[in-house]
Amino acid sequence: MRYVGAAPGGTMRYVLLALALAACGGRPHWPGDPTMYGVDLVVGTDPGMPAFVSAPDFRDRVKRDLELSARYFGRDPAELAGLRVVFVVLGVRCPGYAGFWLGCYDNDTNTIAVDTTLTLIGDRPCVERAMLSHELLHYFIGDGAHTDPRWRQFGPLWDALMWDRQDCWTPYQDQWQGRG
Repeated sequence: MRYVGAAPGGTMRYVLLALALAACGGRPHWPGDPTMYGVDLVVGTDPGMPAFVSAPDFRDRVKRDLELSARYFGRDPAELAGLRVVFVVLGVRCPGYAGFWLGCYDNDTNTIAVDTTLTLIGDRPCVERAMLSHELLHYFIGDGAHTDPRWRQFGPLWDALMWDRQDCWTPYQDQWQGRG
Protein backbone atom coordinates (compact mmCIF):
# COMPACT_ATOMS: atom_id res chain seq x y z
CA MET A 1 0.00 0.00 0.00
CA ARG A 2 1.28 3.39 -0.90
CA TYR A 3 0.28 6.77 0.38
CA VAL A 4 0.22 9.53 -2.19
CA GLY A 5 -0.43 13.22 -1.98
CA ALA A 6 -0.95 15.85 -4.59
CA ALA A 7 2.71 16.25 -5.52
CA PRO A 8 3.21 18.45 -8.60
CA GLY A 9 3.28 16.28 -11.71
CA GLY A 10 2.59 13.11 -9.74
CA THR A 11 -0.94 12.65 -10.98
CA MET A 12 0.07 13.50 -14.55
CA ARG A 13 2.70 10.73 -14.53
CA TYR A 14 0.00 8.18 -13.64
CA VAL A 15 -2.34 9.51 -16.32
CA LEU A 16 0.38 9.35 -18.99
CA LEU A 17 1.34 5.83 -17.93
CA ALA A 18 -2.27 4.71 -18.07
CA LEU A 19 -2.75 6.25 -21.51
CA ALA A 20 0.39 4.55 -22.79
CA LEU A 21 -0.78 1.21 -21.46
CA ALA A 22 -4.25 1.68 -22.89
CA ALA A 23 -2.77 2.37 -26.33
CA CYS A 24 -1.41 -1.19 -26.28
CA GLY A 25 -4.95 -2.58 -26.05
CA GLY A 26 -6.95 -3.84 -23.10
CA ARG A 27 -6.96 -2.49 -19.60
CA PRO A 28 -3.76 -1.22 -18.06
CA HIS A 29 -2.27 -3.67 -15.59
CA TRP A 30 -0.94 -1.98 -12.45
CA PRO A 31 1.80 -3.75 -10.50
CA GLY A 32 -0.11 -4.85 -7.44
CA ASP A 33 0.46 -6.57 -4.15
CA PRO A 34 0.29 -10.38 -4.42
CA THR A 35 -1.15 -10.54 -0.89
CA MET A 36 -4.04 -8.31 -2.07
CA TYR A 37 -4.94 -10.46 -5.10
CA GLY A 38 -2.60 -8.34 -7.23
CA VAL A 39 -4.47 -5.08 -6.51
CA ASP A 40 -2.47 -1.85 -6.27
CA LEU A 41 -3.88 -0.19 -3.13
CA VAL A 42 -3.25 3.56 -2.93
CA VAL A 43 -4.36 5.84 -0.10
CA GLY A 44 -4.45 9.60 -0.56
CA THR A 45 -2.85 11.83 2.04
CA ASP A 46 -5.36 14.64 1.63
CA PRO A 47 -6.50 16.49 4.75
CA GLY A 48 -9.63 14.94 6.18
CA MET A 49 -8.82 11.31 5.42
CA PRO A 50 -10.44 9.15 8.09
CA ALA A 51 -8.23 7.52 10.70
CA PHE A 52 -9.16 4.00 9.57
CA VAL A 53 -6.92 4.32 6.48
CA SER A 54 -3.90 4.20 8.76
CA ALA A 55 -5.27 1.53 11.12
CA PRO A 56 -3.22 -1.68 11.37
CA ASP A 57 -6.10 -3.77 9.99
CA PHE A 58 -6.96 -1.48 7.03
CA ARG A 59 -5.30 -3.66 4.38
CA ASP A 60 -6.92 -6.79 5.78
CA ARG A 61 -10.33 -5.15 5.74
CA VAL A 62 -9.92 -3.95 2.15
CA LYS A 63 -8.74 -7.43 1.16
CA ARG A 64 -11.81 -8.94 2.82
CA ASP A 65 -14.02 -6.48 0.91
CA LEU A 66 -12.30 -7.43 -2.37
CA GLU A 67 -12.70 -11.14 -1.68
CA LEU A 68 -16.29 -11.11 -0.43
CA SER A 69 -17.41 -8.80 -3.25
CA ALA A 70 -15.73 -10.81 -6.00
CA ARG A 71 -17.16 -14.08 -4.70
CA TYR A 72 -20.62 -12.56 -4.23
CA PHE A 73 -20.59 -11.55 -7.90
CA GLY A 74 -19.51 -15.08 -8.88
CA ARG A 75 -15.94 -14.10 -9.67
CA ASP A 76 -12.52 -15.20 -8.48
CA PRO A 77 -10.63 -12.49 -6.55
CA ALA A 78 -7.58 -13.39 -8.66
CA GLU A 79 -9.37 -11.63 -11.56
CA LEU A 80 -8.65 -8.36 -9.75
CA ALA A 81 -4.91 -8.58 -10.48
CA GLY A 82 -3.72 -5.38 -12.14
CA LEU A 83 -6.55 -3.22 -10.76
CA ARG A 84 -5.67 -0.04 -8.90
CA VAL A 85 -7.89 1.02 -5.96
CA VAL A 86 -7.44 4.57 -4.70
CA PHE A 87 -9.05 5.90 -1.51
CA VAL A 88 -9.61 9.68 -1.53
CA VAL A 89 -11.67 12.22 0.39
CA LEU A 90 -14.27 14.80 -0.68
CA GLY A 91 -15.45 13.45 -3.99
CA VAL A 92 -14.31 11.56 -7.05
CA ARG A 93 -14.37 12.85 -10.61
CA CYS A 94 -15.59 10.21 -13.04
CA PRO A 95 -14.72 10.54 -16.75
CA GLY A 96 -17.81 11.27 -18.82
CA TYR A 97 -19.92 12.36 -15.85
CA ALA A 98 -20.41 15.81 -14.34
CA GLY A 99 -19.89 16.57 -10.68
CA PHE A 100 -18.37 14.59 -7.86
CA TRP A 101 -19.19 10.98 -7.02
CA LEU A 102 -18.71 8.59 -4.11
CA GLY A 103 -16.81 6.23 -6.36
CA CYS A 104 -15.85 5.55 -9.93
CA TYR A 105 -14.39 2.75 -12.00
CA ASP A 106 -12.39 4.11 -14.95
CA ASN A 107 -11.85 1.34 -17.49
CA ASP A 108 -9.29 3.43 -19.42
CA THR A 109 -6.97 3.56 -16.42
CA ASN A 110 -8.20 0.35 -14.75
CA THR A 111 -8.65 2.32 -11.56
CA ILE A 112 -11.33 2.42 -8.91
CA ALA A 113 -11.42 5.67 -6.96
CA VAL A 114 -13.43 5.53 -3.73
CA ASP A 115 -14.45 8.54 -1.68
CA THR A 116 -14.21 8.00 2.07
CA THR A 117 -16.62 10.84 2.95
CA LEU A 118 -19.67 8.56 3.24
CA THR A 119 -17.78 6.37 5.67
CA LEU A 120 -17.71 9.24 8.16
CA ILE A 121 -21.48 9.34 8.64
CA GLY A 122 -22.42 8.48 12.19
CA ASP A 123 -20.07 7.83 15.04
CA ARG A 124 -18.40 4.70 13.64
CA PRO A 125 -16.52 5.36 10.40
CA CYS A 126 -15.24 2.25 8.65
CA VAL A 127 -13.89 1.25 5.27
CA GLU A 128 -16.73 -1.21 4.68
CA ARG A 129 -19.09 1.74 4.13
CA ALA A 130 -17.11 2.94 1.13
CA MET A 131 -18.44 2.26 -2.38
CA LEU A 132 -15.75 -0.30 -3.19
CA SER A 133 -18.16 -3.21 -3.72
CA HIS A 134 -20.31 -1.11 -6.03
CA GLU A 135 -17.30 -0.08 -8.10
CA LEU A 136 -16.05 -3.68 -8.23
CA LEU A 137 -19.29 -4.67 -9.94
CA HIS A 138 -18.57 -1.96 -12.54
CA TYR A 139 -15.09 -3.48 -12.92
CA PHE A 140 -16.56 -6.93 -13.57
CA ILE A 141 -19.55 -6.06 -15.78
CA GLY A 142 -19.34 -2.40 -16.80
CA ASP A 143 -23.01 -1.36 -16.97
CA GLY A 144 -22.74 2.37 -16.28
CA ALA A 145 -26.53 2.64 -16.64
CA HIS A 146 -27.10 0.17 -13.76
CA THR A 147 -29.56 -1.98 -15.70
CA ASP A 148 -28.25 -5.37 -14.49
CA PRO A 149 -30.44 -6.82 -11.69
CA ARG A 150 -27.36 -7.35 -9.49
CA TRP A 151 -27.40 -3.62 -8.68
CA ARG A 152 -30.52 -4.26 -6.59
CA GLN A 153 -29.14 -7.30 -4.77
CA PHE A 154 -26.43 -5.88 -2.51
CA GLY A 155 -28.22 -6.67 0.78
CA PRO A 156 -26.56 -10.02 1.55
CA LEU A 157 -23.15 -8.65 0.57
CA TRP A 158 -23.59 -5.64 2.86
CA ASP A 159 -24.62 -8.03 5.63
CA ALA A 160 -21.43 -10.01 5.16
CA LEU A 161 -19.23 -6.91 4.96
CA MET A 162 -20.57 -4.76 7.76
CA TRP A 163 -23.04 -6.31 10.09
CA ASP A 164 -20.63 -8.68 11.74
CA ARG A 165 -18.29 -5.74 12.45
CA GLN A 166 -19.39 -4.01 15.62
CA ASP A 167 -17.12 -1.06 14.83
CA CYS A 168 -19.31 -0.37 11.75
CA TRP A 169 -22.65 -1.09 13.36
CA THR A 170 -25.06 1.81 13.59
CA PRO A 171 -28.27 2.27 15.57
CA TYR A 172 -30.16 2.15 12.24
CA GLN A 173 -28.95 -1.40 11.65
CA ASP A 174 -30.07 -2.37 15.15
CA GLN A 175 -33.56 -1.02 14.46
CA TRP A 176 -33.76 -2.67 11.05
CA GLN A 177 -32.68 -6.02 12.48
CA GLY A 178 -35.17 -5.68 15.36
CA ARG A 179 -32.44 -5.23 17.96
CA GLY A 180 -33.14 -1.63 18.93
